[in-house]
Amino acid sequence: MHNRTSVLLMGVVIVAAATGCYQPKNTTPIPVPKGALIEIYQITPTQGANTKPAIDPVNGTPIYLVTPPVVATNDIETIAVQETDLPDSPGLALKLKPSGSRKMVAATTTAGVTQLAFVVNGSVVSVPKVRAMIGDRMVITGSANDPQFANAMKIFGK
Repeated sequence: MHNRTSVLLMGVVIVAAATGCYQPKNTTPIPVPKGALIEIYQITPTQGANTKPAIDPVNGTPIYLVTPPVVATNDIETIAVQETDLPDSPGLALKLKPSGSRKMVAATTTAGVTQLAFVVNGSVVSVPKVRAMIGDRMVITGSANDPQFANAMKIFGK
């Protein structure tokens, strides 16, 4: 019985997150600033014809970004710096345009865990695991102590 309850609760949390029940704190959405480049890539563990090498900012291991990116700057409507309930893990809240939302749904609908790389001005700033489909909104968290993520926070308002 305990296992069924755990699975059910996990399912409720995922559904709540996917349907937007989580209300963000301290958001001030702005258009992506001129000159800022945002790209979101799928990741593969091995190098291939349509990949480019990068480094995971958290653990320093090599990762391979599948090109072209799933979402790019022109697919993003707004971005905001956001507090999260996680200690020392600020977030960047993105709202995608319909074109970006369609691409993100297609990339995150497949079975299993998808891993994405959030790239700002050519630097990987976060490598989140995606466990549920993403539509037109997402929050990407990172470490307040990570210089790459801290730089992204400065670019987008904090």
